[in-house]
Amino acid sequence: MAGLFDTLLIHTGSRFEIFKTLEEMNLEKRPYFIELEVFKSEEEKILKYIEQFLVGISSNVFPYSVYVQSNLNYYSKYFTVVKSFHSCPAFYRKKSKLLSVKEQKIQDRIELKLRKLINLGIGDRKQHIEAYAKFHKKLYTLCDEGIKLENVLKLLEKAG
Repeated sequence: MAGLFDTLLIHTGSRFEIFKTLEEMNLEKRPYFIELEVFKSEEEKILKYIEQFLVGISSNVFPYSVYVQSNLNYYSKYFTVVKSFHSCPAFYRKKSKLLSVKEQKIQDRIELKLRKLINLGIGDRKQHIEAYAKFHKKLYTLCDEGIKLENVLKLLEKAG
C-alpha cells in the first residue's frame, strides 16, 4: 500500500492476537487501513473485536480514522468499513513528499510533543488531551470576553 496510510494485516480470529496487533496502531500520527485475511464467517466477530479495542482506547479523541476492509455491511462510529483500499478517501492515498525546512521544524516539534504523550499510558493520554482541550477552551472564552470588553470600552469612549 502506498500513501499516507499505515496498514495492519489481521490473519487470526483470536481476540488476544487481534488486540496485540491493534496495539501497534499510533492514531496520533496517521490513519490506518486494516486488511482482514480471515474466513468470511469470522469477519463479523473480528469487526466486533476491533470495535471493542477502539472503544477501550477512546479512539474518537484521536485525529485520524481507521478503515477496515470487509465485504460486510457493518456500521461502527469508531471505524469505517470499506470494500477495498481504493474506497478510502483519496486525500490519504496520495504519495508522501519531502517536507520543506520550515515544515520539518514544525514536524519535529509536534513529534517531540507526541513522544511525551506516547510515554504516558493510553488512559493518561486521554486525560492529558482532555485537560489540554479544556485549557484551550477556557483560553478561547477569556480572549473572546476580552475582545467584547474592548469593544464596549471603545463604544463608551466614543459616546462619552
